[in-house]
Amino acid sequence: MSTVIWLIVSIAFLIGHTLETVWVYRDARKFKGQKYAVEAAIFVFLFPVVGLIFLMAEAESTARKSRPETTAEGILLEST
Repeated sequence: MSTVIWLIVSIAFLIGHTLETVWVYRDARKFKGQKYAVEAAIFVFLFPVVGLIFLMAEAESTARKSRPETTAEGILLEST
């Protein structure tokens, strides 16, 4: 059940983020011109995506540090 909720939240975030990018592009094109609009849309789309990548990498790193160390065969190593 938890997986379904996270899937729905992820899809909602992606749809909202795409709509926000389109809104920024249209607004910037109207007031600043085509070149600025493309740059603004790329920045608005990529900034949160890059941030999420860094957050996921940090979460994975933390999860690895909290796991007990094992060998390739799955044998638990003694902690010193």
